[in-house]
Parts: sequence; structure tokens; C-alpha cells
Amino acid sequence: MRMGTEGRDDEQEARHKSDLVSLGSGDAASANAKPGSLIVNETVFSDGFVPDAPLHRHVEMATIAESVKSDTPHHMWLYGKPGTGKTVVLRHVLKQTCGRSADGYIEIDCWEMNTYHRVIDQVARQLDRASRKRTPFEDRTRGFARQDVEDYLRESPLVIVLDQIDQLCLRERNAILYNLAQIGRVSLACVSTGLEALMELDPRVRSRLNPATVHFRPYFSPELTAILKQRAEQGLRLGAWTEDVLRKMAELANGDARLAIRLLRESARLAAGDRTDRIMPRHVHAAWKPLWREASSWRLSRLTEHHRLIYEHTPEQGSIRSDRLRHFYLHTCETRQLSPVAPRTYAKYLQRLIQARFLAESPAPGRKNLHLIRRCAATP
Repeated sequence: MRMGTEGRDDEQEARHKSDLVSLGSGDAASANAKPGSLIVNETVFSDGFVPDAPLHRHVEMATIAESVKSDTPHHMWLYGKPGTGKTVVLRHVLKQTCGRSADGYIEIDCWEMNTYHRVIDQVARQLDRASRKRTPFEDRTRGFARQDVEDYLRESPLVIVLDQIDQLCLRERNAILYNLAQIGRVSLACVSTGLEALMELDPRVRSRLNPATVHFRPYFSPELTAILKQRAEQGLRLGAWTEDVLRKMAELANGDARLAIRLLRESARLAAGDRTDRIMPRHVHAAWKPLWREASSWRLSRLTEHHRLIYEHTPEQGSIRSDRLRHFYLHTCETRQLSPVAPRTYAKYLQRLIQARFLAESPAPGRKNLHLIRRCAATP
């Protein structure tokens, strides 16, 4: 196998001069790289980087911009799998239309700010930083006064981005959306992996919110290749990559732009450590498995505790019947003094684990149950 990989690398090297793609910034960008490094701009590969022109999301950008520019507040619900550009596209549109100020937009990570009171406090703190002065929201004895914040928001237009809103428990999700949606000049932009988090809201909350839904499908391989090319042109040395290598990364990432960009960065680091002047297929393969393992662990950590309980009770070897898995789940909830989710919610959680490729299913001998198998998260 190693001989085959080296042979492909030699073939790549023979075609190198005809297949190289030059950087838009030329030799000047290469001069900024650290000695021995292929990376000239680390920021380009960070999760928080927003390109000047996000690619292949024109329809989604237009829909978001239409809602944001409206004279009356419009709420949005952006949904799609991880790495489909939801947050990047939303930030791009908001920066173009709002700027980042007290009358612009505020971003809340619902994984960390998981209650209504914490969300309001975080809004106050971000308004405080945006205005660069002490606001009237803070009281030394009470902390941030929620009523004062709400009164302020009724007077000043603001978009509040609620990222990863599907990580909130249903009760807190209802409370946050119900209270924020009724504040006069506030528009909410909710970001989630699916529509389930919207559909299971209290009907009164869903009616009050009435958001425009924007679906972000996974990228096609040629689209991912174009995105990687855009990042490589801004972040790598002249001649450090080829179209063939970018296409291979796009195929491996399977529609996930975040994973593809991280693969490009890690491959460049491995190539530099190998003392080569460009990324070769062997560097991509060496970077891929640990990156996939890390991404799988991260995605699992972002699921709810009940998702993880279901996953943990699926054996690493062999399979388990769905009725026995349910029994183990209920027993663990009782042991840990957790309130188990309702059967219908449990079924949704199970399907989400299957859709996210943490579990696989196969027909059981009986009619009522399925055999469930844990997929190896470390295997692409």
C-alpha cells in the first residue's frame, strides 16, 4: 500500500508544474509565511472566518437579506447539517446589512447560554461592549436588569442570532423564543441542524414566531472544491496545492465545508513537517482519520445527554434490539435521577443518531424490533 501511495505522489510531482494553481496574492503572500510553513494566514482556516464572498449560497443569502432589510421585524430559522455554511452565510449578510453595533446584531451560543435569563444577560453584556461604555443595564446589586434590556430593545432595532438553538431543552427554548419574539424591534435568527426543534415548540410560540425557514443542503463535491480553492488562495503559499489534492479533500469531507477546511489546514501542517513545498495525497490521508475521529467526538458531545445515553448503551461489538436499548435507557435515567423523554421524543432521538451515522439499523427476526449497531466513529 505504501508503494502505491508513493507512486501516486511521484506522478503528482511529475505533473506539478502544469497543474499548479497560483495564489491571488502571489509571492507577497508567500513571504508572510513562517520559515518552513505552507500557511501564510492562519485566520483563513479558523471557524470564525467569514469570506468576503461566500460561494454557492446565493439563494440563501438573498432570502436572509430580504428578512433583515424589512422595515418590520422578521424572524428566520436556518437549518441544515453541520458544515453547510449556516453561520458563515448569516454572519456575512448581517455584517453587510447591519454592521456589528448596538443597532446591528448580537450572536448567542445556546450551547453555553442555555436559559432565558442567561440569554438576556448575555445580550446586555454584548450591548455593553458594542457601545464601549457602561450601560444603564447593570446594577451592582442585581447584575444586568432584564427589564431595562427589554425596554431598550423595544426602541432600538436588533437581530439576535440564537446559534445551536436545538441544544436547548424544550422548556427553555419555548421561554426564550416566546419572550424575545414579543419585543417590538427584535428579529430572531435561529440556527439548528433540523426543523424538529421548530416543529416541537408550543403551538403558541410557533405561531408568534412564524419564521421564514431557510434550508442549507450539504455542498456538492465541486462546490467544496471551489470553497477550498478560495481558502487556499488566501491562506497558503504559492504553489502549495493542486486542484487534484483539493478535489480529494472535497470527496472525503462529503458535503461538510468545516471539515474540508480543517483537512486543508492539517494537511498543510503535515506537509510542512514533512519538509515538502506542497501538499501531497499522503498528507491528506494522514490528516484525515484523526480529523474524522475528532469531528465525530465533537458532534456527539453537542448532542443532548439523552442522545448520548442511547448511544452509550449500544454495544461496540455486535448489536442490540431496540426494546432492550430502551430498557437500558430507562434504567439509567432512574439510576441517575433523570426524567426520561417521552416515547415519541425517544424515537426521534434514535432516528437522529441513525441519520448522523452514529448508529445503524438492520431488520430483526421479529416484526416489532430493530437490531441497532454502533458505527465506529473513527472510521470514515
